[in-house]
Amino acid sequence: MIVLFFSDIPWYGLHQRPQHITEALAKKWPVLWIEPTTLVKKSHFRPLTVAPNIHIVSIPIIPYNARFPWMRAVALPLSHVPGVRTIVTMVQRFLIRRALRLLGKGERVAAVVNYFHAIDVLDKLPTSFLLYDYIDNAFGFVKLPDHVKQAWEKTIRKANVITVTSEELARQLQPLRSTGITYVGNGVEYEHFAHPKVSECPPDVKRGQPIVCYCGAVYPWLDYDLLRYTLKEMPDVHFLFLGPVHPDIEHITRELSAMGNSSFPGFKPYAMLPQYFKYIDVGIIPFQLNDLTRSVNPVKLYEYSAAGKPTVATQFSGDLLPFSDKIFLARSKEEFVSQLRLALKQSHDPAVVSGLQSFARQHDWSTKTSVIADLLNHHHH
Repeated sequence: MIVLFFSDIPWYGLHQRPQHITEALAKKWPVLWIEPTTLVKKSHFRPLTVAPNIHIVSIPIIPYNARFPWMRAVALPLSHVPGVRTIVTMVQRFLIRRALRLLGKGERVAAVVNYFHAIDVLDKLPTSFLLYDYIDNAFGFVKLPDHVKQAWEKTIRKANVITVTSEELARQLQPLRSTGITYVGNGVEYEHFAHPKVSECPPDVKRGQPIVCYCGAVYPWLDYDLLRYTLKEMPDVHFLFLGPVHPDIEHITRELSAMGNSSFPGFKPYAMLPQYFKYIDVGIIPFQLNDLTRSVNPVKLYEYSAAGKPTVATQFSGDLLPFSDKIFLARSKEEFVSQLRLALKQSHDPAVVSGLQSFARQHDWSTKTSVIADLLNHHHH
């Protein structure tokens, strides 16, 4: 058997849940990771082996969520032309079939889907099992056309099993189905963050003052009013933002940098994050409250905790409440600053550090991904 993993992010991007699941599945079966082509990253139209038992192939897609507004503006009307979607699906199917042939696999196929837009591809593939891993509100990013909603509904109906990362997402599925839904929250590669392999301080980390870090995409869903206020109230603290900056946000990051106590060194490879986390004092998740963030189960929380660093977060999701003894939650910008001061005070208390690490250890990816591997194993026999 081979597992097709339909991802909506590239393999060589932010290392997230999809990659962790793929790495776990690859211990049992060969996995073909199917990623969307983007203008920003190199495409691989023939399968490329990236790790033992893991091969990637790129497929063209209609870029509804593209980073560039002009691409989104072109994609939408184009997608309404009958025939365009059919051609895209045919090309996708051709590339996947060819990849399976080149790998000498494909007699039995199971599929794990994050990227539900490509669901029609599976119509003519010998798929024995379909698991839909529903990890973000599908309609929280951009306004999507009706045919995308139909693809989403088809995926929900077709899936043998659906895994969700939050109770909020399970509720969203209720009108369409109520059985075969399993909660599998996000996790952390505990050892990676708890015991960094490289210990010297990265050159772009300013020593000598407390460091507060946000790690992840610097995208429109951060609360920039909150950040302006916090940077102004805490001039003696340095704020480090590790992650790619969305083009629509660049003017704000320039404005924040000009305040003098923040830096935006950009995307850092997953392998380097523990080295950064070793030198920070507190991690933050300054999300806005909206439809997208309401269903987020933040990987950052577990990563900061595995590194032994307290987390200060806005109260963007009800799913955070069970962890309220582990996180400093804030309902207002004033409270965010006072929680941050409190977290900084406690950040080097050995009892706090070991409490956070034992919490993170319970959420190791190995326990999460084994649930997904078991679901596949159980159904494919």
